[in-house]
Amino acid sequence: MQVGLNSIQWVVTSYLIAISAVIVIFGKIGDRVGKSRIFLLGYLVFGVGSLLCGLSTTLEFLVFSRVVQAVGAAMFMASNQGLTAETFPANERGRALGLLGTAVAVGTLVGPSLGGFIVQWYNWQLIFYINVPVALAGLYYGMRLMPKKAHPHVSETMDIAGALLFIMMIVSLFWAFLSGEDFGWSNPLILGALALCLVCALIFFAVEHKAPRPMLDLSMFRNSLFSSSLFCGFLSFVSIFCLNIILPFYLQFVLRLRPGQSGLLMMISPLCIMLTAPVSGYLADKVGAQRLTLLGLMMISAGLVSMAFLDQSSANLDIILRTGLLGIGNGLFQSPNNVIIMAAVDREKMG
Repeated sequence: MQVGLNSIQWVVTSYLIAISAVIVIFGKIGDRVGKSRIFLLGYLVFGVGSLLCGLSTTLEFLVFSRVVQAVGAAMFMASNQGLTAETFPANERGRALGLLGTAVAVGTLVGPSLGGFIVQWYNWQLIFYINVPVALAGLYYGMRLMPKKAHPHVSETMDIAGALLFIMMIVSLFWAFLSGEDFGWSNPLILGALALCLVCALIFFAVEHKAPRPMLDLSMFRNSLFSSSLFCGFLSFVSIFCLNIILPFYLQFVLRLRPGQSGLLMMISPLCIMLTAPVSGYLADKVGAQRLTLLGLMMISAGLVSMAFLDQSSANLDIILRTGLLGIGNGLFQSPNNVIIMAAVDREKMG
């Protein structure tokens, strides 16, 4: 598939946009019909999307397939932490969420290195095909091990208006930010997309304030601990996701490393997360989560600042030390921060 760098970025960004647009919606649906159902359905949709990605022969169909894949990913991403928090008591929740963070880190650890070697020695389609048996295995074991009943907390109708407004708001905002450089920030299409985002946001908040069963319960944000923890989590994920997008291009196009070498260097941060997340979860249960989140944020900030000084002459050891610091900070931060968030909301709103 012969496409330019500006076009191929949509393979990545379409996936992220789709997840951002629907993950909150599936969290609400999971609260309504049962998180287990949404979690298992997510595996099925993700597997179908992965198969379609591998079969793609045009960029347009690949981007569409990535959106399907992202919808499935959003389903189980919206449900997994809520399921964990519901299953374990409060005094064990930190360790459980820490192990969940380890599982995520293992996937992040294996993915870049395996993907780099597959692209280098086979073809890019296999990157997506390999997800199909993984999704089927997750679906099979999930159906065997997870609760058969949904145990829904509520039975009210879905806030369709709020869901549609939220999707339009997210998609228009991300499209404008991603296309502004190509079209020009003064282009009517970009300005129109930003205006649409603003209008949708204003209407969305008005609708959610009046809705009897809103998609997003704005009263949760009155809890300062919940709001501040969520905001810190948002900032950390924004910074780390930006780095995860930029770092492969830096390694391959600036340092001229081969895909396999880039994949190995991309393993450092998730390896550190894998090692520190269970420890931070355990400590969160013993000494409290707030101190650990502060320490983790300080280390993340130090790691990001140090990464800013990498250039075309940086050695592999420099990259390992700086991404390692970032990974340790992330591992210390995520699990305790999730414990704080889950403890700050009612059980029926954990999605």
